[in-house]
Amino acid sequence: MGDSSQSPPYRSRLWSDTDLPDDIEDELFGSLTSRQAMHSYHPSTSDRESQDSQRSSRLSLPQRPQSQDLPPPPTPEARASSETNTLLAEMIASTPRPCFDSSDLASIAANKASKVVKDNPTLRGDGLLRAIRKAEEDAVLENNELKERQRVASQTMHHSVYGLSLFAGPLSKKSGGRRASMEVTLGKWKTRHFVLKQSCLVYYLADDAEEPRDALMFDRSLEINTSSSDPHNFQLVTSTRTLNLRAETAEDASNWVAAITHQFNLSAFSKSHVHSSFTPMRDGSTCSAIVDAEDYFKAVAYALSLSASEVFIAGWWVNVDVPLLRSPSSPPTTLRDLLLSAAATRNVRVYVLLYKEQAIAMPNNSLYAEEILNNLHPNVFALRHPHPLDVDATLWSHHEKLVVVDRRLAFVGGMDLAPGRYDNSNHNCSPEDRATFFPGQDYWNSRAGDFKPNLLNTSTWTSDAFDVDVKPRMGWHDCATMVSGGALVGDVCRHFVQRWLHHRADVIKGNKKVPIVLPATEGVVHAGAGPNLSVEGIVRNAGLAFHNSTRVVGQCLRSAGRWSTGLKTERSIYNCMMRLISNARRFIYIENQYFCLGFREVGEEEVEEDEEDPLPSSPSTEDAPDAAASKARKRLIKNGVGTALFRRVSEAIENEENFKVIVVYPHLSWEHNPVQSTILQLQNESIRTLMSKLKEAHPHVKDWGQYISLNNLRAWGRMGHRGVKMEEIYVHDKLFIVDDRTTLIGSANINDRSLLGMRDSEVALLFHDVETKETSWAGEAVKVGGFSSSLRCRLWREHLGEEGRGVEDPLGMGFDMWRHRARANRRIFEACFPYMYRNEYKKIKQVPGMNVGAGKWESNPSSDDENGLEGIKGFVVEAAPLFLEEQNLLPKVGTKAYLMPLHMFV
Repeated sequence: MGDSSQSPPYRSRLWSDTDLPDDIEDELFGSLTSRQAMHSYHPSTSDRESQDSQRSSRLSLPQRPQSQDLPPPPTPEARASSETNTLLAEMIASTPRPCFDSSDLASIAANKASKVVKDNPTLRGDGLLRAIRKAEEDAVLENNELKERQRVASQTMHHSVYGLSLFAGPLSKKSGGRRASMEVTLGKWKTRHFVLKQSCLVYYLADDAEEPRDALMFDRSLEINTSSSDPHNFQLVTSTRTLNLRAETAEDASNWVAAITHQFNLSAFSKSHVHSSFTPMRDGSTCSAIVDAEDYFKAVAYALSLSASEVFIAGWWVNVDVPLLRSPSSPPTTLRDLLLSAAATRNVRVYVLLYKEQAIAMPNNSLYAEEILNNLHPNVFALRHPHPLDVDATLWSHHEKLVVVDRRLAFVGGMDLAPGRYDNSNHNCSPEDRATFFPGQDYWNSRAGDFKPNLLNTSTWTSDAFDVDVKPRMGWHDCATMVSGGALVGDVCRHFVQRWLHHRADVIKGNKKVPIVLPATEGVVHAGAGPNLSVEGIVRNAGLAFHNSTRVVGQCLRSAGRWSTGLKTERSIYNCMMRLISNARRFIYIENQYFCLGFREVGEEEVEEDEEDPLPSSPSTEDAPDAAASKARKRLIKNGVGTALFRRVSEAIENEENFKVIVVYPHLSWEHNPVQSTILQLQNESIRTLMSKLKEAHPHVKDWGQYISLNNLRAWGRMGHRGVKMEEIYVHDKLFIVDDRTTLIGSANINDRSLLGMRDSEVALLFHDVETKETSWAGEAVKVGGFSSSLRCRLWREHLGEEGRGVEDPLGMGFDMWRHRARANRRIFEACFPYMYRNEYKKIKQVPGMNVGAGKWESNPSSDDENGLEGIKGFVVEAAPLFLEEQNLLPKVGTKAYLMPLHMFV
């Protein structure tokens, strides 16, 4: 913690139990104090009267709340009427307290303190004092916000959806100026009605128009330029647009510039925040993790059924026919069913952002989804992006996955609403009730179908993609989180709105029919379905198999760039990941779809999209990678995650720390898939580079497994009369847990595509636990977080098949159990399936049963040794990073994958 002597009053008490990093604490406290000091720009009385009359048909002034006669605050004698209150009064009298400058504040504080005592009858001593002090501090914030709202409400206008309008009036606008738009304009001047909001400038075709025409969202790159030669003109420049404006008089122009400047300076989005994120750290949120898509689909379906005003959906793949609710006793409920019901029966507006894929290579069929959604109901709108003429964007994708309901509840993580994702903790590769829970193309195996769009026809959902009696189903492991409360959900919404406005403009024609979505006023809670539309409500009513509803401090992070959002490059997910690695004290637990490590010696903001190194796409021989090409590929991956891991593990070795890095990632289906085989080679080369660097730096270390554990997940099952088969469980989540106190969860893989910012677009949430408990790791007393620890333990119990408490210790008993189980499971699989990938197999010809010429099996081999497989417990198996290390797996000349630049794969 920082030096409390340098802190404002009672700051150290506010965060003393959270053990947050100093800069995060600084930012949190700064956001609280800035809220207390906020004052909005005041237009003149005549301006306000003019604005009111002009927009009376669309906006109405709320009545200023009437002051009420409040009872005086309780006297010290009244507080001391019981033994508990006597103790409380003595403690309060002996310590400094905030200044209650009004009876309103005193009453609020008294009510909050009374509730604390009532709700916590067992609290005593310092614990009770901290709780009372926190209640008093909350009262100060609540009272200040109440007074500010009353003041602003008496002087400004209010919109039922988008909140406060701080300044309004006519301005002439010059057309054009968008950086990303392909629309040709003539630069004409037209009069529009402008409204200044808390974090954006909106304009309408006229003062009585119901729908906004467009919006300019504030970001920290905003420049406000005035003209000395023509004081009527001024210019707003952001990352996305240059907006030239002209007022009727020089005084009007000056007032507009002053109002915009003042409001921009107050906005949280005008500043750079920790991790260089577009948003600050936020308190006051509650979150819960969701493991695997059975629970995720249930939770999303329940939330959609409660929607009352708006729904935001963004995904790499959104399939409107995917069943979210599945039951043997009732018909499935699809995403299409839920959205239509919301739009038609509750007048909910639905906005969906679809990734416009390269149809030749991917099965998403976003065109089908767009057509269905845009014809579903007048309240449902879908946009596909990027535009096909944007050459720079064709290499990358919109990879984020999020759902927001009524701007009150957000889902963020690794799961698309798409085929093949549905699964639960059993990960059955030969499910019995297939027709109910894995209908048609939801029975999926990426070895057979990934990047073969002809196998997946989203318009004929019920047809099988392949012979399900021969091929086992590939399990799918994934994670997401849902969050409600505080400003964190609003930050997720702001990211969605920025994308929506950018994509709406980034088309040649047709955008006139697509509505504008505006950012909400900070602190305004939108109308919804009451307490059920919250993390607690979903946990209570959706029937989830696991939940860990917990209070957290959080931050919205992203990877975003010019092509994806129209903004300057942001790589706050990468910055956060690097920070988490370097600051980890005891262990790092990672689950990720990819583990492509770079070793650039760079800082947070030094990664640049420089010219690609010239790399041979095909080595000189098919058996062994060319030495020059292999050396060049080491420069291919630009992130610094490998360097950060090397430094942190080296530090642990040098200081003789008990420090662990545990990684779970998929082996990747290399046999039939040139894209996956290329990634496998590049990924394994990067992992081997990390290990070789560590061994070279620390030759005395013999057992590297005590520091780094690399793992996959695998299942087995009987395929009728065809014998027993094994299959991978595809690890798809993007999860970082550090010291059971901090969790990063979202859509970003550990590769350059996700982390560099200017490539794939991503979104993630960072959570710091504020609710902690005492436990013991390897004999040492530690504090762990309620959210992070419970999520990791839930995952370990699934992967290890272990229900005991041993998983709670990731440094001692739990880690020993993990290593033993992963190694034992691998040995059993190797004994029952000779073709099981292993470090000893350096070339394809060494793998039993392989068709060396085709580089694949003619059919998925089976085993008759079911008895031996009964010894498998859980799903975790040791990874084999040396597998096929002497084999060239890069695309061959003449294949589609050969035409793709190698940096696309990582």
